[in-house]
Amino acid sequence: MHRLGSRLRHASLMCFALSIAFSLHAHAGEIGDSFIPVLQQAGPDEFVSGIVMLSEQLDLDWIENEIAAREYTSRWRRHGFVIRRAQSLAARTQGDLLVALEGYKRQGKVANYKPYWIANLVVVDATPSVFYDLTLRADVGLIHFNAPIDLRIAETALDEPLPATETYYPGQFCINVGPAWDLGYTGSGTLVCSFDSGADGSHEALADTWRGAETGVEWWEAWRDPYGGTEFPYDTQNHGTHVLGIMCATPPGGDPIGIAYDTKWIAAWIGYNVGEIIGCYQWAADPDSNSTTIDDVPDVVNNSWGTTLDCDDTYWAAIDVIEAAGIVNTIAVDNRGPDSMTVNSPESRIDTPYKNFGVGNVDPNQLGYPIRPNSGRGPSPCDSVTIKPEVTAPGTSIYSTLPGDDYGSKTGTSMACPHASGAVAILRQVNPDLGVAEIKQYLMDTAHDKGAPGEDHPYGWGIIDVGAAVAAVLAETSPLPYPINLSGMFDAPNEVELSWELPAGGSGSWGSILKFNIYRTTPGTPFPEFPIDTTAADTLAYSDIDLGAGLYDYVVTAVYAGGESSPSNLVTVEIPDPLGVTAVERAATSALLTSAPNPFQPFTTLRYHLAEGYPARITIHDAGGRTVRELDVQGGNGEVVWDGRDSAERKLASGVYFARLRQNGVSVSQRLILIR
Repeated sequence: MHRLGSRLRHASLMCFALSIAFSLHAHAGEIGDSFIPVLQQAGPDEFVSGIVMLSEQLDLDWIENEIAAREYTSRWRRHGFVIRRAQSLAARTQGDLLVALEGYKRQGKVANYKPYWIANLVVVDATPSVFYDLTLRADVGLIHFNAPIDLRIAETALDEPLPATETYYPGQFCINVGPAWDLGYTGSGTLVCSFDSGADGSHEALADTWRGAETGVEWWEAWRDPYGGTEFPYDTQNHGTHVLGIMCATPPGGDPIGIAYDTKWIAAWIGYNVGEIIGCYQWAADPDSNSTTIDDVPDVVNNSWGTTLDCDDTYWAAIDVIEAAGIVNTIAVDNRGPDSMTVNSPESRIDTPYKNFGVGNVDPNQLGYPIRPNSGRGPSPCDSVTIKPEVTAPGTSIYSTLPGDDYGSKTGTSMACPHASGAVAILRQVNPDLGVAEIKQYLMDTAHDKGAPGEDHPYGWGIIDVGAAVAAVLAETSPLPYPINLSGMFDAPNEVELSWELPAGGSGSWGSILKFNIYRTTPGTPFPEFPIDTTAADTLAYSDIDLGAGLYDYVVTAVYAGGESSPSNLVTVEIPDPLGVTAVERAATSALLTSAPNPFQPFTTLRYHLAEGYPARITIHDAGGRTVRELDVQGGNGEVVWDGRDSAERKLASGVYFARLRQNGVSVSQRLILIR
């Protein structure tokens, strides 16, 4: 990996310089160049949509230094640390701005606003005067246009692909995935995510691997529909189903179509503008809204969308945060070749080759694997110098899934990118704790060089070679083995006894275990950053004493000279109430839900009483039982306001609705009447 060190040093210097420049620029409270003409052309009472960045953004250089200082080598630790820091920054800095926006809303100058923590910003629909006013605030940075986005629409292939060679389709053969499959690296244990037109969740080649079909997984952890509020994946076109199939489809009784055919998948319909893309990134960063867990978090997000605004940086911060949290982001370059400077935003970014990682399109059905003429290429319009894309993959006449249990071939960079995303999933199976930059570096270092020697504009570093990348990872890294078979049991009067087994597969190149870390929390609450205790390397049991009645979650990690492993399996243990009242009974007697005013217009306040220490939520249903909104609640006494809108912030019609409070297997309902 001869280029990694120099590139990372270059990346660090560039990020430092950019952070200084952005800080100075943002504190001026400016309106972005692309938004100025939009505001100038709008009428004084016309609502326009903007993205208000707060002046204080997450300091990713500090994040990386802290992660290194704390020796967080596992993706689990990295993810939780980054997500909690992003959320706490938004909670600390957005309050005054949100109060001001609510005031403008009461004056009729703001139609809607929606805050996000993924990049510390607020999407605002308001009259032009509001945005001009916001530039005077010290807590507001750059204000961007909430620009429309487009899918990188593929062509229907005119020529059928060559027949499969033994069990390999031409695209699979082109990227040399066979050696990885032969070693058992097929994406098992990983998770991929598609940002596209949606996906047909009932397709015969995809239904069994949708994560939302797993027992105990809520639909909203595995599917995001920003407009329809649907609870099952569907495709608004046929593009997303085709793209997803290239990542992971396997027809019943047939040969695998997907590169990582044993992975699980989640998906989001991207919507129509940058604000919804940012919402998709926030969802994908922590789908179950619990920074403690990692099984819901994708290893890679595959993107087949873009804007026509060259070097638009609106979503760079969101991409940076998800990648800091350990999620690889891949992007299909635009289909505007063969001219130069035909990459667009977001892949045109130039600060490092690890950010906005673009994938171009080669033809796997022709000798020599020529570049597809319309595959976008550099130099980047941001500086007219930087080489783009980063890598290429097969994207011409690619056979994959289509909605309705159908199959067919399409051509475009949208077909190339999921080959690279499938490769990412395979590398994460080899080593689940590989960093984002490391994965991209392996793909670039082992790519099959095409075009001019070295990096060039049509091919980047070349066509990805999955077999070679897997071999390189196996030769140079090994994951930190984690404890297995953690079990826990109650021991009277108020203790929990834990026991576990040594990691499977030995310690590899990381050396012997130094100690074990024990982490404890309550259900629905993130694990603390530091363990409650440790045990010696030869001690495979622990007694947690002097606990109160309630439920407790535990995980255990192994600590090596090279860092801390991922966590063991999670176990939940209950300390019974000394009076013999069970947790479910406590929740049942404590749960209470009221509403006032009722009937209401435009909003009602839902007041609740809950048992402490148990996860809960309120869902709003229409008269037909369809979920239209979910509201966050905390334990104990509290209240939450419902504004009569659905999850897409659309006003609901007059009628009867039901608020349902669920906690620990118990639910209570409140009938609501909305009057418009």
